[in-house]
Amino acid sequence: MSPAHAKPRRLLTVTSTHTGGTPQTNRDLMHALLAPALGAAEHEAAAGAHLAGSPLVAEVFHLNALHRQLTLARVSADGGEQTVQAHTLAQPVDPSTHHSAEYDEVVGVWLRSGAFDVVHIQHLGWHSLGLLKLAKAAGARVVVTFHDFYHLCPTVKLLDAEGRYCAGACTPGQADCTPEPMWPGHTFAHLRGGWVSTWREGAAQALAHADVYTAPHESVRATVLQHLALPPDKPFVVVPHGRDWERIQWMGQLPKKGQALQILVPGQLVKAKGLDVVQALAALDGGNRLHLHLLGGGGLNVKPAPGLTVHGEYRPQDFSARVAEIRPHVGAVFSIWNETWCHTLTEMWACGLPVMAFDFPTLAARINATGAGWVWPMETTQALYHRILALDFMEVSRRTARTAALRPTLLQQTTLQMARRYAEEVYGWGN
Repeated sequence: MSPAHAKPRRLLTVTSTHTGGTPQTNRDLMHALLAPALGAAEHEAAAGAHLAGSPLVAEVFHLNALHRQLTLARVSADGGEQTVQAHTLAQPVDPSTHHSAEYDEVVGVWLRSGAFDVVHIQHLGWHSLGLLKLAKAAGARVVVTFHDFYHLCPTVKLLDAEGRYCAGACTPGQADCTPEPMWPGHTFAHLRGGWVSTWREGAAQALAHADVYTAPHESVRATVLQHLALPPDKPFVVVPHGRDWERIQWMGQLPKKGQALQILVPGQLVKAKGLDVVQALAALDGGNRLHLHLLGGGGLNVKPAPGLTVHGEYRPQDFSARVAEIRPHVGAVFSIWNETWCHTLTEMWACGLPVMAFDFPTLAARINATGAGWVWPMETTQALYHRILALDFMEVSRRTARTAALRPTLLQQTTLQMARRYAEEVYGWGN
């Protein structure tokens, strides 16, 4: 890729909310795209020596929606954002239609004046679906990344009323499925086997205006294509999330005879991410042979109990230091849905921890391809408990050694590599 361009490249990224994996990945991407003077040897190895000294994009802007508040900000190379436009909608976007005339009018002006080459939509929550058509009319290449299953169903994680992962195919039952609490006070029509089809039709019509789609894992791409009528001639690229690490070393320990197995369960723990599973395991064991360590948000409302310690929230840059304080034997991701990537799996691998998870496509594929953990069917708490107890010292040691040996492969995608793939394969800036 030549650093000499016919014109300066201008990118607009689009998110909703400021916390969670999607905005974090977007921040990583924006920062990597703007990274100046890549002179360090490790950066050249990661991004390609031919990119040294030249950012991948001239200017990056960020459009965020949080309920009724819209902000357009210019992003600096150090990750800071300076608001250049702001607007508070008189009424929030109507989730039933997912359109807002006021939103379209305001953002349409911002798009036309911004003259963006690419509009990369990371999430459309609280945004009008008219955004894609407006971006195309303003002359931008439109990219949509599926970080979750929001466009398939407002439940987002595809969990039915009974808490079962439906994978996009509505399960039998009379009780209706509950949308994510993104739209407080709004009553949706009956989703299960009903209005969900209307939701998908509206999403597909809007998404048809995109030029290219991306997802972090092939299983996400497959689920989306199975249930959403996207134009078959549009490219759909799989781009794994990249991460950068200040230090990569083993932060855990090996179990000793007679010691309870120390299990790290990190992340924003809610029911979908296995909070009920963790509490049920702790109650069953009673602090006898297991000790579960909750690190992150969500679990803050959980009362400590025998064999269950709540360590509080953490900043991404402090994760390894917090793990070094806990010194777990293994890690766990007990999500009850198909995580579309799972940053906590990557973070635990960076600390040298083998990880146990349920047999959902994305996590199962990542773990099975490496052997850096265990994949088990989602069964009863009793069955899971006995699977964990069956892990002996030698088994944990082998998996830990394998995780350490494979760590360069497990963590090989840096944010610069991710940015380069987006620039070349998705944004069309390959030459």
